[in-house]
Amino acid sequence: MRKTKPWRTILFLSPLFLTGCGGSNGSIGSFDEVKSPNVNVTTQLASLLGIKNKTETANAAEPAIPLTCPQILVLDGNAAHRVYAGSEQTNEAVRYQYSIDDVARECAKQGDKLAIKVGVQGKVLLGPAGSPGSFNVPVKISVIQESNDAPIAVKSYQTNVTIPNGQTEGPYTIVSGLLTVPFVQEHTELDYSLRVAVDEKGDSPAETRKGERHSEKQ
Repeated sequence: MRKTKPWRTILFLSPLFLTGCGGSNGSIGSFDEVKSPNVNVTTQLASLLGIKNKTETANAAEPAIPLTCPQILVLDGNAAHRVYAGSEQTNEAVRYQYSIDDVARECAKQGDKLAIKVGVQGKVLLGPAGSPGSFNVPVKISVIQESNDAPIAVKSYQTNVTIPNGQTEGPYTIVSGLLTVPFVQEHTELDYSLRVAVDEKGDSPAETRKGERHSEKQ
């Protein structure tokens, strides 16, 4: 039986509670309370994927193979990212934070390939030193080969969140394109796992605050 590594947090269409991810006292400030999304939000996220319906329609003559999809894993410390005003990394100096709050995945066999789609929901939250504006949220999704714990497919995504005046947070939803890897067996969780993380390396200074002009090179 395969053992789950202790440094992983496993999510099955469930919310991720962000605790102890920063601040001088080991907790995120009162401005950064993350609440569990309701069932309708999670169901909506899963319904956005739609890979099974499309596959069944395309291969109506071929019976669909029941698959156990790979587990979704969020590495500890990679579920949220904070941006500070100045060099002090305290709750009071937080300008904004983006986080991953909920994930979903769906998979289907397409020929000799396993096709996977991943959905991610989260939000950008202003901190005490923040102000309304537009923010880029970078998220990285990886398919990991379990035999050697190495990535076999990696995709990075960015989405824009605008927080208007008078508001303190804005939601986002990312649905990946198809991630395809070799199909091995129906219990795909024995061969692969999925990792979702905020992509700090992909985070560019794309924040645009009110009264400022910003141009971004493509």
